[in-house]
Amino acid sequence: MCLFEGMTNCEVQRHLIIWDLYKAKAQTLARDQSDFDLALPRMTLEARAWLLRHLEKRFPEGHAWITILRGIIVQQPGRGDAADSAPHPER
Repeated sequence: MCLFEGMTNCEVQRHLIIWDLYKAKAQTLARDQSDFDLALPRMTLEARAWLLRHLEKRFPEGHAWITILRGIIVQQPGRGDAADSAPHPER
């Protein structure tokens, strides 16, 4: 299973999610926000939940991307407990 829909290279996808986590800063730069905005629509619910969980750990005081991800995940029917999943394909 790939974390980004429509892509075939799961290894690249995993690195993109981790890259977004790395680029998250208290003051988000415009280029980092642009990268996040481009990656977000390609993420599955599982990938979004994983990124949300790790952003919440890194920024307990809050972050703009946490707000965005929470809004998207809450709107998803049948969410389940995807936040505990690791960002890697099942092998």
